[in-house]
Amino acid sequence: MSKADLSLFTLFPATREQVLISRRRTFAQWSGGTPLEKYLARDAFLEQFDHSANDNLIIWVLAPRDDPKTLDFACSCETYRRKVVVVSSEDGAPKLREAIGYGIASVYTPPAKRQHGYASHMLNLLHWVLADRNILSVDKFPAEWGNPPSPAHNTGDGILSVLYSDVGPVFYSQRGPSLDRSFTGWVAQGSIMTSFQLNTTKDIAPAEESDHEWKWMSVEDNATFFEHESERMKEDALQTSPEIGLLFTFLPKNGIALFNIQRTVCFSDDLSPSMPSQIWGVQRTDDSNSPFATWTYDIRVPPFALVVTRIRATKATFPNLYAKILEAARKKEVEKIEIWNLSKELEGVAAELGGITASREEHIPAVKWYGPESHDKVTWLFNEKFAWC
Repeated sequence: MSKADLSLFTLFPATREQVLISRRRTFAQWSGGTPLEKYLARDAFLEQFDHSANDNLIIWVLAPRDDPKTLDFACSCETYRRKVVVVSSEDGAPKLREAIGYGIASVYTPPAKRQHGYASHMLNLLHWVLADRNILSVDKFPAEWGNPPSPAHNTGDGILSVLYSDVGPVFYSQRGPSLDRSFTGWVAQGSIMTSFQLNTTKDIAPAEESDHEWKWMSVEDNATFFEHESERMKEDALQTSPEIGLLFTFLPKNGIALFNIQRTVCFSDDLSPSMPSQIWGVQRTDDSNSPFATWTYDIRVPPFALVVTRIRATKATFPNLYAKILEAARKKEVEKIEIWNLSKELEGVAAELGGITASREEHIPAVKWYGPESHDKVTWLFNEKFAWC
């Protein structure tokens, strides 16, 4: 199939009519058996929350330059504007700065428009509406692509962007801001998962502790808790060795981590009557540095899973914390527990409890760094489920 003349196309923020068409197109791919009207209502429902509101969420369409509002656009995607924390080393001492980063999701081309290069071109252009124009200067835009796309309101100031690939690590790595097909796009980083299969996992008798030392966390508890936890994560980032180069992390506050709960609730009505859960985490209450875990549920299609979104523990406290996570998973009758990028020091403890750590093949995190520093030395710290979009 012949390629289209891609210079005739560019990126536009979607109109409301195009947004609806985009969501109808993705229904067959991502509905998980949810009826169409409920699927559309879910996305409309999620727009009201902090992670999406105030133009944090923008749907983009690749459309002809001379017909930007067409309902027959080539493909579409979503971007989420987020605050990001970057830690660099200056004169041997770590220094923290805040910047803007973007999460990219729902990259989709309808079957009738595939094999023309549309999705690849959309991703190439996406860098030019997300990256800080003081870093990615328009005078470097390839002339073969025509004029560069214009950033939308609340875009064009990013120091990085991330996405979660379900098509392996190569495709997105080749979609950079230039004609060079080398690996100049989103580079995969940190796709490790520790999983526990509940049908082969024995219940764990925790060490002697009274029940009142643990608190089950509601949605409201999560919202308040993540404000405090975000500050602790900044402190932790500053304590990380500067020799490993640049570090960055998203923070779970401002509705970022709550998105995983809100999205799960939207999928729950047609599934187990025990969903949605009123418990979305657990923490010890004995001191301010107590271990905790927050989670969501993957309940779109079996096997259902409790997926930990953020965890804090030591080798000594992990077994008791895991016992509480397992207790919650048993109550909700899910089939497995998943933890993304568990720290190296905890992998061995998890293995003793039945956990298997391996690379996962879906939702592979990948980063495109736009800053002046070398992207080869950028490490995604706290690369956990809470940041998924």
